[in-house]
Amino acid sequence: MEQPPSNQNLNSPTDLTAELIKRGFSPQEAIRIANGTPPPASAKPDSSLISQDLASIAAEAMSRKAELMAEKIRKIDLRLPAFREASISEMQKADTLLREAGILQRREKYKEAEAKCREAINANPSDSAAIEILGDIYQGVARIEEAMAAYLRAVAADPKRASAERKYGDLLMQQQNWNAALPDDVARFPFLAIILSLLLPGLGQLYNGQYLKSAIIFAVDAILFYLLAFSNWGFRGLHLHGGVSMSLITCFAFLAVLYIVGLVDANLGVKSNNNQPRF
Repeated sequence: MEQPPSNQNLNSPTDLTAELIKRGFSPQEAIRIANGTPPPASAKPDSSLISQDLASIAAEAMSRKAELMAEKIRKIDLRLPAFREASISEMQKADTLLREAGILQRREKYKEAEAKCREAINANPSDSAAIEILGDIYQGVARIEEAMAAYLRAVAADPKRASAERKYGDLLMQQQNWNAALPDDVARFPFLAIILSLLLPGLGQLYNGQYLKSAIIFAVDAILFYLLAFSNWGFRGLHLHGGVSMSLITCFAFLAVLYIVGLVDANLGVKSNNNQPRF
């Protein structure tokens, strides 16, 4: 990325004007800035130029980040033999080992699969397919950087290995967080939402990020608590009515409905797509 020139290289207005023109300013604007002339009262900033500059800066930043990641990946030592020509018997041995590695990989026996794959590569070090399979095995156990290094080596063994190149690019994008999930996309657990709703209606909705809904339920909680604890509709009415009153039964019925609705809604809410607007 080209670095902006220092003030020492722009001692004259002519030098500064030339530099500003190179950076996309119009000649009139460059001359005005270089000479310190204030802009006309009617002048407005060129929004298209600003947006282009921002897009350029963002693209350069992402490109630089990708370059740094690629440089880091290239330094990873997979402890593989140098490329060389293999004999027919070595190729046959490597093919047999690769089939065994594939079976072990499908059975999710990754450690054994890696060992077989490395044996195959030792027999035929230039086999790009074997190196790519090693990358697949690493990716299966979330050893992402080693998987990327294997894909790069597979492309080095065979520049036409498009599948390995594509896998490397996909992992590079993931590492750059270009497709990263938003904080609201964090996975939540239905069981925990239900437990919280059992403790107090509305807590499950709060856990799910449904803040307005949880506030409404908390308000109903407070009303029912007041009616049961401090009003004649609740337990204080037991003395007035000489026993359980219809108002007390009604309060408990509302509380039961609130618990059931809160439990069901919390369970459904935690399973819904976090990107959808919540009530």
